[in-house]
This record gives sequence, structure tokens and C-alpha cells, in this order.
Amino acid sequence: METLGLEEAKLRDTFEELERFLREQKEVLLAQFPPVFLELVTRSSEYNSSVSERKALLDTLIADIERKQEQPEVEFLMDIGKILSSCEAAKAPIPEPVSPELQRTVETLSETCQLVLGTVAEFRENLQSKIDRERGLL
Repeated sequence: METLGLEEAKLRDTFEELERFLREQKEVLLAQFPPVFLELVTRSSEYNSSVSERKALLDTLIADIERKQEQPEVEFLMDIGKILSSCEAAKAPIPEPVSPELQRTVETLSETCQLVLGTVAEFRENLQSKIDRERGLL
């Protein structure tokens, strides 16, 4: 009777320790998501803004060229310097939508999530299988 009580206490302690460990890991992992998500949203907004600005610049440039195309050739050629400088401004690089560092952070979080999911599934399966085998022996 006393042995059964000790076994029950050990089992309770083990599960409480496991639950505590899992809660701590859960908090650590979940705390990593909000700042990364916020940075992704910020970068996405900045990227979309840059692309929109570039599109507006190109639309204006195209409209200017189409208007100037109607001018006499001499006037068009006199304005060619402005057109070329506008083209150069439109060629400036657009920043990357996601920096390589942020991309690595997202990939690492994703890999960690997959690792946790796989490990938990494997743990459940192994534990259940071992319990079933032991019960079969009883």
C-alpha cells in the first residue's frame, strides 16, 4: 500500500515537473513571435510604400514622356536631359522586402516550431506505445 502511494507521488511529481518545463518552453517560444511579427509588418509597410512611390514616379515619368513626345523634335531634344535624370532617379534600388537577418529569424522560428511539433508527436506516440505494451504484460 505504501509503495503504491510512493509511486503515485513520484508520478504526480514527474508530471508536474514536465508540465512546468513545457510551460516555460511555451512562454519562451511564444514570446519570440510578437517582435518578429511586428518587424515583418513594419518592413512590409515600408516595402509597399517604396514600391508605391516608385510606381507613382514611373507613372509620372511615362506621362511626361508621352506629353513631350507631342512636342516639336527640337523642344523634345532640349528636354531630354530632364527626362534622363528622371529615368536615373527611377532606377534607384528598392529596399528588400525582408532583410536576410529577419528571413533567418523567421526560418529559425519555423524550424523550432516544426521541431517542437515533431518531438511532442513522437513523445506521445512513444509513451502511449510503451504504456500499451506494459499493460499487455500485466
